[in-house]
Order: sequence, then structure tokens, then C-alpha cells
Amino acid sequence: EKINEFVSRVCNSRDSANLRSGGGGGAGKAIKFPMKLMYTLECGEYDHLVEWSFNGRSFVVKNTDEFSATVLPALFKEAKFDSFARKMRRWGFSTKRRPTGSGWLFQHPLFQRDNYTLSSQMSCTNRRFDISPQEA
Repeated sequence: EKINEFVSRVCNSRDSANLRSGGGGGAGKAIKFPMKLMYTLECGEYDHLVEWSFNGRSFVVKNTDEFSATVLPALFKEAKFDSFARKMRRWGFSTKRRPTGSGWLFQHPLFQRDNYTLSSQMSCTNRRFDISPQEA
């Protein structure tokens, strides 16, 4: 599967254990939610639906309807965008509807472009972080 190849390619053996549920790096372990997000943003298949911000400290889901129909069933268990957004908040992401009405912005201090080690420190929580205008 492409996502397993992605995890193997981008992570060294130390990080790999932290990017799979249950702490083990074995093939039978599920890939953690933040790593699935990284794959979604970096695999190239979904660039028309989701993209990093210029500074790589947040990302935008550009078309929630198509994202829900294409990405959610393929990579996540959610079928509705509202469920996905709730899960993002449980993982500590700030969510913000873009002023133009063209998608949703998500940000987390530990989720940054190309920083797999930092994202491996993420855990599911109820704490939310605010997006400052200069970070978005």
C-alpha cells in the first residue's frame, strides 16, 4: 500500500514506532492519524483538494465536498467532513473557515511540512490551539 511505503520512506526506525498506533513499528500496526494527514498532503494525488500554506505551518482543505467523497473513504474512517473536523480538533488542531468561503484552514504547532519527527509527538487530546493571522 502506498501509505505504508510513504511511512517507511520518510521515517527512520526510531520515528517509525511513534507513527503507528500501539507504539510498535510493525506492519500490523495502524498508521497514526497525523501521518495519514502528512501522506494526504504530500503524496500528490490530492493536490487539487488539499495543500500546505506558504510557510508550511498550516494546510487548507480547498473543496470539502470532493475531499469527503475522495479522501475520507480512501484514507480515513470518516464519511462526512464534519466528523473529520471534529477528529482534527480532538488531535489538537485549530480549525478555521477561510474568509473567502473557499475551504477550511487547519493548524497545529507540531504539524508542519516535512517535519515527520515533530508530528510523531502528537497525541489525541481535547486541547485546541488558536491560529494567529501571521501563521495562517
